[in-house]
Amino acid sequence: MIQNEYADSKENLFYKNGYISGDNPGYYEVYTIDENGEERYIVVVNVKTGSYHG
Repeated sequence: MIQNEYADSKENLFYKNGYISGDNPGYYEVYTIDENGEERYIVVVNVKTGSYHG
């Protein structure tokens, strides 16, 4: 996410519980703090595989 410039550092990333889909263990929503100090949604991360999209 940092390499793709979704956030400028991992210190600015934080996770919130996302949702559970069927028998999949779930997802986390990933947010960052933007230049105005506001929370901004970035992606959803699969808890089991680590893959993300958004």
